[in-house]
Amino acid sequence: MRAAARRSRRPGETDTAPARPRATAPRTPPTNATLPVSVTHPYESTGYPANSVHGRIVHRIGADIVAARIRPGERLPREAELMAEFGASRSAVRDAVKVLASKGLVKTRQRGGTQICEPQRWNAFDIDILAWRFAAGIDLRFVQDLVELRLATEPFAVRLAAVRAEGEDIARIAAALERMRASSGDWSAYARADGAFHMAVFAASHNPFFLSLGTVVHDVLSATFNAEQAFSNRSLAEMKRVVAEDIAVHTRLFEAIAQKDPGRAEEQILAIITFARANLSLAVAGP
Repeated sequence: MRAAARRSRRPGETDTAPARPRATAPRTPPTNATLPVSVTHPYESTGYPANSVHGRIVHRIGADIVAARIRPGERLPREAELMAEFGASRSAVRDAVKVLASKGLVKTRQRGGTQICEPQRWNAFDIDILAWRFAAGIDLRFVQDLVELRLATEPFAVRLAAVRAEGEDIARIAAALERMRASSGDWSAYARADGAFHMAVFAASHNPFFLSLGTVVHDVLSATFNAEQAFSNRSLAEMKRVVAEDIAVHTRLFEAIAQKDPGRAEEQILAIITFARANLSLAVAGP
């Protein structure tokens, strides 16, 4: 049973006033290429742990908020109700609410209960929120938003990497590329190797701000890989072809960085992003 939302009281109402029914998600996806998908995380960054009581509360309520089953402005049930629903202690419920608040999903006011925040206040880069967004269903507009994020960060980062990369940086990128080649038949291992490749490129920029942005891109890639895998109806042979092409363009990026060629490095990262957009768009749009 999911947490039910309760509206705030109007003047003159008591605690016995009936609560507004909780919003429910549509049973079938809309027709604008928004499809539901169960998302897991192949990368090492797996978001907030769900193996504790308060972790399960975080993931249940967080997913309900992002999927609009609990809407902005509505309120969570009181602590006692959540304790009963989840079989949790008061401290576990409070810890879960604190985590949700840190993600920008809820806000708590003294004597005002816990209210659901508007999407504009959510941490759009949070790995759990990204996963919940994919699980609730994405459309081509969301794919474009992700592409724009990558276009705003990665081209200049690879130019810096091509200029500043040292021997250790080149070795790390090369090792990640080799892991991509070795794991091309294992989707999860390939996704982890791809993430390591891009993180190594960001690190080679020797700019700590780009390295932090690299973590964001890393998590975006994690969710993107899973969505592409879940949506895709391609045959095994077709997927192998896609992976081989992906490895080829990553190889060209590595060579450009190793050869200190920032212009060619930028060309190759743009090719990687374009290739990723085409594959995810095709998977989301369906046959």
